[in-house]
Amino acid sequence: ADADAAERMIKVNVIALTRLTRAVLPGFLARNRGAVVNIASVLAYETSFGGIYSGTKAYVVNFTEALHREVEGTEVKVQVVLPGATRTDFWELAGSDIDQLPKEIIMSADDMVDAALVGLARGEAC
Repeated sequence: ADADAAERMIKVNVIALTRLTRAVLPGFLARNRGAVVNIASVLAYETSFGGIYSGTKAYVVNFTEALHREVEGTEVKVQVVLPGATRTDFWELAGSDIDQLPKEIIMSADDMVDAALVGLARGEAC
């Protein structure tokens, strides 16, 4: 990735996520309820698809796991989701063709959200 693209990815996947999470957390803690659901990727653990993307998603995993520990003992729920191949605009923007992957490993964004919400309702966390 060129420097500008890398910076944009870091701003979205790291800075915006951190700021948004930290913006809502005080209210959640004050009310002793709420949920933070951060979207990482299985690529947080696989660097062959790009160090910047994988690195930012690894940040999401580590940040969210640390946040989970910070709110232990409260009713605030914290979850990190690590989807695999999900049909979104990401693929086109990355210059990749998701249809080159086996169809059985591709999920829709709606299915990914549904799975995450089911997990949250079951109490699955980091």
